[in-house]
Amino acid sequence: MSKSLSYEEKLELIRLWKEENYSRRMLTEHFGVSQHVVDRWKKRYLIHGEKGLISRKTNRPYTKEQIEKILQELKTGISQKTIAAKYQISHSTLSRWMLRYQYMGKFDPTKAITPDEIKSLKKENKDNPTMMELLERLEYSEMENACLKKLATLVQARKEKNQKQSKN
Repeated sequence: MSKSLSYEEKLELIRLWKEENYSRRMLTEHFGVSQHVVDRWKKRYLIHGEKGLISRKTNRPYTKEQIEKILQELKTGISQKTIAAKYQISHSTLSRWMLRYQYMGKFDPTKAITPDEIKSLKKENKDNPTMMELLERLEYSEMENACLKKLATLVQARKEKNQKQSKN
């Protein structure tokens, strides 16, 4: 159901929400996106204004100190969604940082958690419901991201094929 919104569509989403009092359901139906997407762009707009609606094409590098500061902020009770919107990072990245920092006792932001490490952590922490929930969310997010990347590649390939055909 979800699709990628252009900057102009995001501005229109915010305008309809603020000026026309569109509900979340109305926005999801109008733009063909999930409620999560609507919530994310509303939150980013509230925190960053129109600048928060600009999608970044590359990941921003974070230092170990910056990541630790973000994780400390989580401990104050601010929700993960708010932190993700504030720093414009994905939930899977935030979950990965939390796992490395809080549960593994070591932290290296340059090293990704592998699927094998996730399986190993699940075995070690099968009696820790909080850890299991984080690991399952991370695993699901990683799978979801992989699917979305593949879908984006397929959509791009189809667009390029259609453009070539329309030129001929």
